[in-house]
Amino acid sequence: MKKNELKGQAETFNKRGFIVIEQKEYDENSSHLKNVTYIVKEDLFEVIDDIDSDHNGCWDFLSPDSDAREQCQDEIQKEFGIEGKIDDDGDFIPETNISEEIKTKITEFIEKWEKENFYIPKIKAYEYFNGSNWTKIVLEEYYNDNPEEGVETTIRLEDEELENEILKVFFDKLKKDEEIQEETNYFGSIDEEGYNFKKPFLTTDYWIAKVE
Repeated sequence: MKKNELKGQAETFNKRGFIVIEQKEYDENSSHLKNVTYIVKEDLFEVIDDIDSDHNGCWDFLSPDSDAREQCQDEIQKEFGIEGKIDDDGDFIPETNISEEIKTKITEFIEKWEKENFYIPKIKAYEYFNGSNWTKIVLEEYYNDNPEEGVETTIRLEDEELENEILKVFFDKLKKDEEIQEETNYFGSIDEEGYNFKKPFLTTDYWIAKVE
């Protein structure tokens, strides 16, 4: 299938809810980033918090570059006249004994303060288990934590004709190969019209395929 054979089909081609995306991933063989292409069901992507184990890029109690904990402690001292520390679980540890009533009020104060002040980056992503670890494919990253205020990057394949071409070859193969059906969780390793479709790693997910 040549690209020019699909001209004019962008509006009528049925993608069956699939999209083609391309993202950079670390290649252990070359020790460099390389472009990796996937076919994924679009409705699998959800807006989620983008938090790594070190909370980098966040402004919260656990971020190494954040003074949120100190600021909240200062606000508690001003509001209640009580000094203390906020631990990693977000609990307030007072320097002196306080009543359960005051402790409850401080807990509510911290929860409200978190909602009003924390900054957690958000992304539109699809998380799946690759057989060893949970990993994710990121479709969109945002300027801030509000997706409605603008997309910073998106990795959907910009060439719609090429996207249609890849999907058409993929769908044709699904129909031709009796062992590989659209409802199964194994796309296999196949080579047709210059595209090789593989199941990524050991994932058992139904709706993802790697294009090589």
